[in-house]
Amino acid sequence: MSNSLLEIIDIYKSFDIKEVHKGVSFALSKGERIGLLGASGTGKSVLLRSIVGLEFIDQGRILYNGERIDNLSEKDYPRIRKSISYSFQSGALFDSMNVFENLAFPLFEHTDLSLEEIDAKIHEVLKLIGLEGIQHLLPSDLSGGMQKRVGMARSMILNPDIILYDEPTAGLDPANTVNVVKVMKKFSNTGVTSIFVTHDIPAAKEFCDRIIILDKGHVAFDNTIEEFNNSDSPIVRKFLVTEGFENAN
Repeated sequence: MSNSLLEIIDIYKSFDIKEVHKGVSFALSKGERIGLLGASGTGKSVLLRSIVGLEFIDQGRILYNGERIDNLSEKDYPRIRKSISYSFQSGALFDSMNVFENLAFPLFEHTDLSLEEIDAKIHEVLKLIGLEGIQHLLPSDLSGGMQKRVGMARSMILNPDIILYDEPTAGLDPANTVNVVKVMKKFSNTGVTSIFVTHDIPAAKEFCDRIIILDKGHVAFDNTIEEFNNSDSPIVRKFLVTEGFENAN
């Protein structure tokens, strides 16, 4: 655990009488691509939000690079959010800002880059996601898939160590799903470590090298994609059951 980039250690989280996490633990090494699965209500997004201080755990510890971060004050979290970026499901773009302004916002807030340097960085990241030349467009001018890719680009713009993807393929058609996963792979190839919350099993199998399943407040499975595919565990098999429809008449 000591060489881990991120450690989730025995965390508990409740909302009123609903217990969401009941001792969740796992570790994430640099460069890993983890898929975080679980039925609705198992606290996948809550876990991501807890890592960046948008929720606060009731018990346990969260360590980033060996530093405890779950007990930081709100004024200390911006430093962590530069290194651990949250990619929201909707893209979470500012409606009144064009693409350039959306991507430039964190650079103006957190760096001393010149306008020329910011322009170059935005050009670079738009090329990376395959959307060159859209700087002047508003979010309303973009398709849902394009909005998500721009939102992901904004999460990447500060060169974080970790990106937390909260269901980035939800609601997308197959072609846009492929585009989003391609973007995630490109980011990963730059050295970014990833946690991918999803219900999209094919996308998880395409992108991830390790799968974690949350069930009844605990980690019910934590292993490689190969072990996930070959597991006889009923908890695992229920995520693979849709593959049975391929041969259905």
